[in-house]
Amino acid sequence: MNTPGPMTPADTICAAFYKHFNLRGDNKIWPCCRWKTPVQTFDGDLSQVLHSEEYQSLRKRTEAGESLKGCATCYYEDQLGKKSLRQKFNNVYGTENIQLEFFEVGFDNICNLSCPTCAPQFSSSIWAERNPDWPYKKGIKSAKKITTIPNSIKQIRFLGGEALMTNRHRKFLENIEDLSQVSVEYITNGMFMLSQKDHEVLQKCSKADMSFSIDAYGELNEKVRVGSNWKQIDANFDVLLKETDYKMIVTTTLSTLSWRGLPDLFNWIQLKKEIRDVFWGIIVLTNPKIFNIITLSVNEKIQLIEILENYDIPETDYILSHIKNVN
Repeated sequence: MNTPGPMTPADTICAAFYKHFNLRGDNKIWPCCRWKTPVQTFDGDLSQVLHSEEYQSLRKRTEAGESLKGCATCYYEDQLGKKSLRQKFNNVYGTENIQLEFFEVGFDNICNLSCPTCAPQFSSSIWAERNPDWPYKKGIKSAKKITTIPNSIKQIRFLGGEALMTNRHRKFLENIEDLSQVSVEYITNGMFMLSQKDHEVLQKCSKADMSFSIDAYGELNEKVRVGSNWKQIDANFDVLLKETDYKMIVTTTLSTLSWRGLPDLFNWIQLKKEIRDVFWGIIVLTNPKIFNIITLSVNEKIQLIEILENYDIPETDYILSHIKNVN
């Protein structure tokens, strides 16, 4: 990705540094899902993280117009005219005060899949079988006990590993005094279902979203997301689509492995939309570069452009700008 030129606070300020953080395994805190390294260690108190020296420094630096390495993906999207995650944060959350409103958490890296585009800190057992020397092979966990949950939280997103392989998500929600003002989103590979107890807790929330990570249709999805079973994913999706009022989301990571499957995935989603609305979002993978679509051959890029011209694919303008961009 190109290095951004001179920047101003309007280019760098992000409400995530005021209202959000991402808690992952080994008790590490990350400013958002896109950062490559943690900024501090979690001590069990959710209410104090944003007031730490590390977060004070992040805010001070961006308020001065300093570009941060961890924000490179958002700068790149801004450069290509896409509404970046930074801009989305700024549109939803203000910077007038500092309080945790959006909490992302991956309690562990327990997962049944070993997607080539993923990393070992997000997937345990199958990665371990192939890479026995990796330090994450036994599964890692975040804080054993979260001691303080501020009532300022309005949105919670459960990440993984695979969030639905344990009940830690439900146990966390059960410790929140008032769920009526809290919206919840699950990022899931679609191989597992919520329990009846989970549904009972979610009924107390203001909103529940189910985001299925699906990169292609059928057998191709099984090849890209190694260990998955398409029939199981399709069946689980239909149960939630037909029997709940949860917002149904399909999130596709577009890579060199998955781009050929866009037409079939488009058609599958259209069929689901005949039942009720389904939101489809696309994440364009940029790292590792081997799976980045900018590495496609000229003929492959032409084929991808033809797909984008003939199907209503999300983020088409950005995808086109990305593959035409000289890096």
